[in-house]
Amino acid sequence: GTGAKVDFIYNEPLPSTGILRSDRTIDLVFKDAPSDASFQRSWRITLEPPLDANGAPLPVGQIVEPQKGDVFTMRSQYPFRASDTYAFSSIAEKANSDAGSSILDAVRVVPNPYVAATITEGRPFLQGRGERRIEFRNIPANSVLRLYTASGVFVRQLPVDGLGYAVWDLRTKDNLEASFGLYFYHLKADGVGEKVGKFAIIN
Repeated sequence: GTGAKVDFIYNEPLPSTGILRSDRTIDLVFKDAPSDASFQRSWRITLEPPLDANGAPLPVGQIVEPQKGDVFTMRSQYPFRASDTYAFSSIAEKANSDAGSSILDAVRVVPNPYVAATITEGRPFLQGRGERRIEFRNIPANSVLRLYTASGVFVRQLPVDGLGYAVWDLRTKDNLEASFGLYFYHLKADGVGEKVGKFAIIN
């Protein structure tokens, strides 16, 4: 009941846009004592996708701005105490004249740089590291994603799934292992715009 803020973990890197995906979860965490070195998880908040005018869920990843008359409901399986207090806030409504740029600014390459033990490291596993992959995240719908070497040689076009993800297994269009070095990606998002970014594979 003191109005203190609560520490939390968003189970993905927080997007630069501040918009949370409806298929992700938020864990509230606490320390038994202020001197504790680690947090303990407590409540988990699951975000459900918003509904359209007919009551059907909208696609995951679709951005929906709050509208007048929207209702947000929080359900709990545990009873609340009289002293429990929860507060929610939002920023004021505003017009964004550069929405396309804002959306493209959220695109991320993970990991960047990609650190490989050797370019022929074991597949699919190398000492517990997991499969060789570089992820492209927060990609707008109906996008085309192409990869190029630093010298401009086309490497591969990657399919983008409905959740805004693309995964590269570090193999070229000719199914050869990609070499160390600097790479560029060219993203063309239908109705949004284009973006060029860079990433690297190092040893």
